[in-house]
Amino acid sequence: MDKSRFTIKPKEETCDCIICHNKGVVASDEHIIPKSIGGYLHTWNVCKTCNSIFGDHVDKLLVNQHLVQHMRYKHQLKGQSKEEVKHPFAGVFDGEDGKQYKIEDEGGVLTPHIIGSKPVLSEDGKQMSLIIDASDSKQINGIVEKFCKRNKLQMPKELPDYKIQKSPAPAIQFHFALDFDELKLAMLKMAYEFTACMIPEYVDYEEGKLIANILKEANSKRVAELEIGANILKDDFFRKIFGEVINFDKKTRHYILLANVEDRLICCVKIFNLFCTTITMAHRPLEQIEEPIIVVNDFGERDFELFKISELLEKNAVTKQGVKILEPYNTQLASFNEPMGFYCDEEHRNYCFDKNGKPIGTDVDLLARFSDNKTDTQQIAGIGFRTIFHTESKIYFLLRMSHILMLVPIEEIILETNYHKY
Repeated sequence: MDKSRFTIKPKEETCDCIICHNKGVVASDEHIIPKSIGGYLHTWNVCKTCNSIFGDHVDKLLVNQHLVQHMRYKHQLKGQSKEEVKHPFAGVFDGEDGKQYKIEDEGGVLTPHIIGSKPVLSEDGKQMSLIIDASDSKQINGIVEKFCKRNKLQMPKELPDYKIQKSPAPAIQFHFALDFDELKLAMLKMAYEFTACMIPEYVDYEEGKLIANILKEANSKRVAELEIGANILKDDFFRKIFGEVINFDKKTRHYILLANVEDRLICCVKIFNLFCTTITMAHRPLEQIEEPIIVVNDFGERDFELFKISELLEKNAVTKQGVKILEPYNTQLASFNEPMGFYCDEEHRNYCFDKNGKPIGTDVDLLARFSDNKTDTQQIAGIGFRTIFHTESKIYFLLRMSHILMLVPIEEIILETNYHKY
């Protein structure tokens, strides 16, 4: 499918916003899948105000999730920023011992450091104690000097020696929660914008207006007004439709699926291999979507592809041809211990002849004219199939062995088609 609608910016600087429905407003470059998680689909039908609302109140509901932050860190998905993405567990945390620890990412290894305590004077003012991390020991002089100046104390001429004590690794607890409604709202935005790009008139449908209003308010509680899959941690629907032709184990992809299913239009959004949800976009099938359409956004490849399901099948199809030679020729040929092959053209289509040696076309030409009652189709592993064309021995192939040319009658031509996963 032509994906230019998601890549080529229109010449017009204004748009009719698909969210607030204001006409002739300043257009913006809106990423359907957030850029901060490696999205490459654009739309220019969202005004600057609504784009800003999405960035501050919708996209961040997904991007700020700890699991998503881990994926951003793993793949260094920087979004608008050029800085390295920090480990989501780097920062300041409380330990079970009551002390605060700073967790630092040191070359991919999380290392805890004690956050030092302020110096404390004894009651007689003759002793000072403080605790700092061993890695900060060079700062002791500066800490003491600063403390003395602040408290108008005389700086000691010599600082006493200090001890470095090892302590067990601290137990630090991390807490995070998944708010399904917030995640659904973020994925609803992607589903709506993609649907509006594929079906421009959708924005004026009742369901489209409702979704636009929910997104404009950025109110996650309102997703309950829509039919959205309850469990966003399962991708059963996606795998049911595309499991045989898409490699869902690839870790650098996001997907959007738009399809008529029975009596409704649905849109599925799958982010990384983490979250997936199915949303009813219309309570009737829409004729603009003749067959399922899928976006495969691969941030590892820094690109995306847009397919109809038939295009995806054709792209992944691998067909092998075999023949059954009429007896007794087949038995005779089996006794020869030498290379042999059929004459074919540059595109590997076999030349066909009648019994008198008259050319009658290629096998591809002839098979296209076969009637159904002379053809058997069988399903093989997965979604592959085998088609057998019964030629009734009226087709001959020209066989070559060493210096011998021979016309051999073909009883059956067998095409076996399998599908590689994309």
